[in-house]
Amino acid sequence: MNIAVLMPGITSLEYHVVKGEGVNPVCSGAVRPYRGDERSALSQIFGAAGAALNAHGFFSPDLLALRCPFGGELFAGPVMAGKSALGRLRKISGMAPVHIPPLVALLEALGAHWPYLPCAIVFESSFFKGLPAREKTYALGGDVSGDG
Repeated sequence: MNIAVLMPGITSLEYHVVKGEGVNPVCSGAVRPYRGDERSALSQIFGAAGAALNAHGFFSPDLLALRCPFGGELFAGPVMAGKSALGRLRKISGMAPVHIPPLVALLEALGAHWPYLPCAIVFESSFFKGLPAREKTYALGGDVSGDG
């Protein structure tokens, strides 16, 4: 399975393409700037990904993985992109306004231009979801209830 990994940032959209079971990307790069012109950025990335995979005897990614720094309480782990995930992301967009609205725009561009490419959204914050309260609040003061 060929996987294209997209890592949207504030000013750039980084990508890595991994072929088969490999861990080293066959191509990597970034598009700067990308916000506001997501379709063009994605076309550049898929062009580079296709060329790199073609050199290895393949033609396109089989799966897209999209990194998101924040998933709030709604996302305990990775989810497949779709209407439900987009709706839930919109609900938490105010909690991470720098990250979530551009991610939604990117997902909408993907859905419009490459509707049959499966896309998994992976949330960095899901790592912390199952931690016990002590570990979640380790660096905070003794009273984390907000009352004191």
